[in-house]
Amino acid sequence: MSFRIKRLVAATVSQTIGEISCRLRPMTGRRVLMYHAVGEPVVGDRNNIYSISKQLLSQHFAEISEYTNTPVASREDTAELSVSVTFDDGYKSFLTEVVPLAETYQIPIHVFISREFILQGGPIYLSESDVTSLAAHQLVTIGVHGNQHRDLTLISDDEVYSELSVARDWLEQLTGHKASTLSYPYGRASQRVAQIAADVGFEQGFTSRYGVQSTATNHMLVPRIDVWSRDSVRTLHSKVRGAWSVLKGSHK
Repeated sequence: MSFRIKRLVAATVSQTIGEISCRLRPMTGRRVLMYHAVGEPVVGDRNNIYSISKQLLSQHFAEISEYTNTPVASREDTAELSVSVTFDDGYKSFLTEVVPLAETYQIPIHVFISREFILQGGPIYLSESDVTSLAAHQLVTIGVHGNQHRDLTLISDDEVYSELSVARDWLEQLTGHKASTLSYPYGRASQRVAQIAADVGFEQGFTSRYGVQSTATNHMLVPRIDVWSRDSVRTLHSKVRGAWSVLKGSHK
């Protein structure tokens, strides 16, 4: 079965079941949305689902602005429905396309960056000077996405510690701000990896597991909601309202 058909089946089943469920229970908790790039190719994205158009993102932000928007680093009570917006990998379009839209709609945004992606330069990723500039922006916070973007579940404890501490120290030195948030590379984490991340000093760790953040959520294994390039405003609304909750456990 092709990815396109799988996505269509998942969308139909999830939305049908979810919309019934949404009518029966109040919506609570924080929805942490996960985006990647805007109008530019995403490395390794074989199904072309992680680069959203600027026009569609603007429509998404208009929808998101209707909810309570909280910075992802906030440790506020998440008992009520709220939405946080994150972008992984540190693509250049975060600066050129996302930030202006965030300013228009006054939405706090969070970008997770990998040290080696930034240091390699080129037109795809943010530069160190870009990161420094973003760190001073009122609506932007910056978190760690690993040093070499390695799957932390596949390497030793010492390697995990090094991968995270090197990236954290570099980001803190570059921006002058504490780096307290982490998006696990590939969205993959385990209890072992989460504990090491906490030992390094991170206060929140974000995965690609589908779900909602509540007051009971392990703050080092926070689920997110994957937003795809072809998600209409209606689909985004359904995801935020919990209609895709049957997809819990999915990874990017």
